[in-house]
Amino acid sequence: MKALVIYLIMSLFTVHAGSSCLLRAEDLTTDTAMQVQGSDGKHPYVQSSVNVKVKPYTNDTLDAAVVTRVIGLSAEKFVSSAYNKLLQAISSVAASGQQARLISLQQTGDYLDLYLVLQRGDGTYSPSLRSLITNNRASIQRQAGITISTPARNVCNSSSCSGRGECLSQVSVTDQLDYTSTDELTLTYYTPHLSPVCNCIQEYMGDRCEEEAGACMSAPCQNNARCVRVGETGFECECTPQWTGNLCAQDVNECEAGTVVCENGGT
Repeated sequence: MKALVIYLIMSLFTVHAGSSCLLRAEDLTTDTAMQVQGSDGKHPYVQSSVNVKVKPYTNDTLDAAVVTRVIGLSAEKFVSSAYNKLLQAISSVAASGQQARLISLQQTGDYLDLYLVLQRGDGTYSPSLRSLITNNRASIQRQAGITISTPARNVCNSSSCSGRGECLSQVSVTDQLDYTSTDELTLTYYTPHLSPVCNCIQEYMGDRCEEEAGACMSAPCQNNARCVRVGETGFECECTPQWTGNLCAQDVNECEAGTVVCENGGT
């Protein structure tokens, strides 16, 4: 059954690494309708209509995401009974033309974290989602049939940035695919992560603003390189792969470095 389904839609999907049946579409960018046939080898083929809806997102999407925590609800139960109701409830209290979207979710014990954004008609994202959920919590809970434990999760605390910077809860995703499936709907998404990120005051640096900046205070490293303090007055620049030199100001020639392998007969 699994091998047959994969064979039929091989032109669109590949099997995700580490999974026997989770499918991954590398080049699917628009909604697609398809017919899928399957059989267990003993009974006649069964044909089903499948609608694949694509909801792409970028770093801007992650930056705009708000993590709403609900309690006492499994991922499967949420998808089957509350998914569409929640998005409709949030959209109903938003400005005209704005639509709520779910970009990922994560189950942790009795808690379910929902990674949500509010998208405008032009594709940009509204910063008002956090206040919308907070101010309309009772109405959203009632319409969606859920219990919101935390309208907007914040993983920062008083010691996150050593008292030397502003802490922000940053949403990111890994390259690991996950999914939640019901009889009517399957959501596929990248595994999310919520972590504290510090914007340090000028004199300090480091992931938690724990280091004095020293020579790095003048931001000498170029092209998104990381400045590392050396001793009391020195520094070194950790360059990205595309740049080299003491200040990461020299463009790397990938052909000469041998890091690029040209395909289809190219040189």
